[in-house]
Amino acid sequence: MTSQDLAEQINALPNQMRDRIMERLEGVGEEQRARVLERVARMIASMTPEQREHLAEARKFMVQRNAKAPEIGDPVPDFDLALLDGPLQDGAGAGVRLSGLKGRPVGLIFGSYTWPPFRHQAGRLNDIYNCYRDDVEFFVVYIQEAHPSDGWQTPIHEHEDVVFAQPETMEQRVEIAQACSLDLGLAMPTLLDARSNEVDEAYTALPDRLYVVDEDGRIAYRSGPGPMGFSANEFEGAIRAQLGLEVLESEPQAAGADGRPAIAGEPAAAERVQGSWNVVFQSPMGQREATLELRADGGALEGTWATAMGVGEVSGAAGGDRVEWTVSIEGPMGLGQLAFSATVTGDDVTIDELAGEVQFGSFAGGTFSGKRA
Repeated sequence: MTSQDLAEQINALPNQMRDRIMERLEGVGEEQRARVLERVARMIASMTPEQREHLAEARKFMVQRNAKAPEIGDPVPDFDLALLDGPLQDGAGAGVRLSGLKGRPVGLIFGSYTWPPFRHQAGRLNDIYNCYRDDVEFFVVYIQEAHPSDGWQTPIHEHEDVVFAQPETMEQRVEIAQACSLDLGLAMPTLLDARSNEVDEAYTALPDRLYVVDEDGRIAYRSGPGPMGFSANEFEGAIRAQLGLEVLESEPQAAGADGRPAIAGEPAAAERVQGSWNVVFQSPMGQREATLELRADGGALEGTWATAMGVGEVSGAAGGDRVEWTVSIEGPMGLGQLAFSATVTGDDVTIDELAGEVQFGSFAGGTFSGKRA
């Protein structure tokens, strides 16, 4: 790939990814610039035209949708929706009117059964509901399916036996929402968006999103869109702020993704794992592939993580037969963090393979493996 071809390919990337690459090139020496461009070229070469087109379209879609989202302090978009266990109607006057709840904070949880991160957060959301239910009104707002079987399907849905087509009638939406509520054990009441998806559009909720409404009916908290922006911890913090309670600080990460104590870096161990790796990992959305570049800095590790959906900076350490690192990754859906912890295989000089576990922010974890590129 020529320099001109590479420049054109970088310019064709979504704004967020392109800007991240250009930031890394600012003020660096020629040698480091060459290394960065080499990694970018390898990442781009590994992407199919369909992946690049999907990335651009996803970014464009998210930017357009987010521009319509209500801002903090705005009057909340009103709705009148049916309760899942109430009379089945499709339109105004169906059950719960949001504007009728003024005087108490309201927590709104938007999602659907076919969105894995929503499923994986259900237990944490139930805990929040049970803790604050006496002072806050909570509702799940069930919206259109994020990954219906007649749309963008991923292997994890078949694995978890969550395979549903996009409902064409309210009866079908009720059926899926009931299966969701029973399977996930949702404790809070569930409301059903209408077939027109009017509330989903008003809140730019797809694929999932969290809102807190203050007692005056104004937006007090709006999460980013899922999966990267969907944070149950932030949601709880916003609720506590509305109740005048101390906002709890997140506990520092004291262990790797596998739950064992964090390792102390050893220079020799870090040097054994530095270099280029091809990684395959199981995410909430199914199997994914990535390119990992590791550089030793004493016992610490730094580098770059690249997938078809985003790039990120690596920070970690290696010691003995273990290596762990975190990645802050930017993609079309926003910013999120992944935490990896692995056991290494090889001799005293070079490590040949990695295998371990990965934690996707506050979502469920998965497994991964890596081999030398």
